[in-house]
Amino acid sequence: MDMDKLAKEWLEAFNRHDFKTLAAKYDPNVVYSQPHTPQPLKGKEGAVKDLQGFVTAFPDARMEFTRVFNRGNSQAVEWVFRGTHKGPLPGPAGPIPPTNRTVQLKGVEILEVNTKGLITQELGYFDQAALMYQLGLMPT
Repeated sequence: MDMDKLAKEWLEAFNRHDFKTLAAKYDPNVVYSQPHTPQPLKGKEGAVKDLQGFVTAFPDARMEFTRVFNRGNSQAVEWVFRGTHKGPLPGPAGPIPPTNRTVQLKGVEILEVNTKGLITQELGYFDQAALMYQLGLMPT
């Protein structure tokens, strides 16, 4: 399995907002966890729905990968996300209305991939306080 190819194809699909291609990168039983998901999401539908929520909130969403590390069937990806908050942002306490502010976030995804080249686990980390600050929702 070519882990670098998986990362490149995932990134290209995200930047095109191509959710069908993104869904094809996930195992049907993927366990997907992000800082804003109170519990891990199970199944690729949940993972894709979460990604769609971010693109709805940030319709100009773009990511770039700054570093990618592979070890066996594991991959760590450092990323930068950029976008303008123009739609409701899903959150554990309910949707956050659009602020029309541009954000730039750094984060990391840790992936486990099966022998078929599908993501079976994704653990994401990013600074939610930095996001809230950039959206103008936290005091300086």
